[in-house]
Amino acid sequence: MPDSRPSTVQRLPSLPAREARSARRVVRGRRRRERLAEVAKGP
Repeated sequence: MPDSRPSTVQRLPSLPAREARSARRVVRGRRRRERLAEVAKGP
């Protein structure tokens, strides 16, 4: 699937509000997981 990870900047203007909200939620969850992974590594 070449289009499995499209450019968010290009997609957002044409996305329906529901899809945009879903994408934002996914990004937020990904960032949270990355932050938790960094904390889990610890000092």
